[in-house]
Amino acid sequence: MIVSCDKKTFNSCVQQAVRVLSSRVAMPILSGVLIECNEAQLVVKSTNLEMSLKAEAGAEVIEDGSSVVSGRILAEVVKNLKDENLKIETDEKYLSVKGEKGVYKIRQMKTEDFPKVAEWEGEKEISIPVKELVTTAGQISKVSATDERRPVFTGILFEKKPETGGLRAVATDSYRLAWRDLKLEEDTGSWESSIIPTRSIQEVARIASTLEENIEAKIQNRQALFKIGNVTLAVRLIEGSFPNYNQLIPKEQKTTVTVEKEALLPLIKRATIFGQKIKIDVSSNRLTVSSETPDIGDAWEEIEAEAEGEEVEIGFNGSYLIDGISGIEGEKALIEITSPEKPALVKDAEKNNYNYIIMPLRIK
Repeated sequence: MIVSCDKKTFNSCVQQAVRVLSSRVAMPILSGVLIECNEAQLVVKSTNLEMSLKAEAGAEVIEDGSSVVSGRILAEVVKNLKDENLKIETDEKYLSVKGEKGVYKIRQMKTEDFPKVAEWEGEKEISIPVKELVTTAGQISKVSATDERRPVFTGILFEKKPETGGLRAVATDSYRLAWRDLKLEEDTGSWESSIIPTRSIQEVARIASTLEENIEAKIQNRQALFKIGNVTLAVRLIEGSFPNYNQLIPKEQKTTVTVEKEALLPLIKRATIFGQKIKIDVSSNRLTVSSETPDIGDAWEEIEAEAEGEEVEIGFNGSYLIDGISGIEGEKALIEITSPEKPALVKDAEKNNYNYIIMPLRIK
């Protein structure tokens, strides 16, 4: 293999690929990246068996070939080179990265041992605007669980909504639940409702955040595939049934309170200095937030709010409430309360595409 390429482009491909690699691997080959060259194209692939990535770039290919080398070492070498152009060559043992004044040789692994990376087949099933997915990842990802003993809770359900022609993204850790409705430019077509690992959605959002074109996606062979510019990401779907979240949505509310988001958030953050369990007191046109830890102290503060319905006192985990309110895009938060013993619903007072359910805590 002999290929000349732009350093900046090659570095981008390599850096994208190494993000997929696991820090602890059972098989040495999984610490490597596969580089393939043919015609006028250079391809970098990586996988951790759950998620795989393929990054493509144009290059001057002098001799076709392929090579597997340590992803971490290659990434560090290429990142720290100052040359604008690089030459990549292989012999029987090494892959050489050549700059104008230096040569860096990395020991090769066996290409035949590298796992097969999923390839995109056929047409896309949906096209997601970048802003929609990036916003959804920011709002919903924090609600997912990290306990691998409950795999379904570590993913995001992307549910087909035939009545709107769009998708609904839903996540829960059993203590809170959030969902967002995504607007698509085309119908969802043959898309199958699927649970996709949260980490993968965060990675798609990170890659796409600097791009303008839409993200293409499809379900293929029990994997979700995403095309993001010159990168294709494939991830194994999470098996299992997502909880019936519709039965958790409060059907009525006896108290509603609307408050400025940027006024409420810092107030809650100050209260959590004195303990994660906070109390919300809604009365007249006031909302009061308080917390108390006997060995530390207590906090109490009120702000103006638009309240309707019954006066109520309800307890929440402060950090969970911050997560829910932070996801609101508009200027005002709307909190709907049924009773101190039942889940409350937090939503955007100006839009109806984001909802966050939070379980209450007992208060004295």
